Amino acid sequence: MAILATGDEIVEVHEKPLDYQIRNSNAQSLAVQVLRAGGCPNILPLARDRYDATRDLVEQGLQFDLLLLSGGVSAGKYDIVERVLADLGAEFFFDRVLIQPGQPLVFGNARGKFFFGLPGNPASTMVTFEVFARSAVELLGGQIEPMLPMLQSRLTKDFKQKTGLTRFLPAWISPDGSEVAPLHWQGSGDVPALARSNAFLVTEPERENWSAGEMIRVLLK
Repeated sequence: MAILATGDEIVEVHEKPLDYQIRNSNAQSLAVQVLRAGGCPNILPLARDRYDATRDLVEQGLQFDLLLLSGGVSAGKYDIVERVLADLGAEFFFDRVLIQPGQPLVFGNARGKFFFGLPGNPASTMVTFEVFARSAVELLGGQIEPMLPMLQSRLTKDFKQKTGLTRFLPAWISPDGSEVAPLHWQGSGDVPALARSNAFLVTEPERENWSAGEMIRVLLK
């Protein structure tokens, strides 16, 4: 599985970012997720916002069984990555899903290989891999019926959400899986909250409130 992070604002994890830069944490977290799904991760060099360099790296990525792009592909935006994929004959199957975090998710095929354009924010990247790309890795590895590691657990506190989307919210589930607590977080860029969590609450899009003691779906990390 090829992992390709994109953007001029990205620096390697060992570098100290400037005010306008962020570390390439997504490539590292995706590599761990790919390993846990049974795949072999290959982190490619960073793709800067230049057409020729990005095209060379995307072509490298399409030599692998699956290409995972982090950032750079969003619905309706004619950015470099999307232009490169289009010029390589890509067919886009979908470019948005009704979940949060992770709405601008792209899935397609180019030169006979499938690719995912995962959103750039860390929580969005993690969630969309688990919900969508993980099954692709498992299928490519020979698994016949991939399944999300989801269960029902009892809430330890009340919480509420906005309606309209299925949401995946950082949470802590007890070792025996019987109880789960939502964690306070600041949105899809909140890496500390992700590090403190070991699961995601999974909400129904039409529901606004949950009470302590109710059962709720949980996606394990």
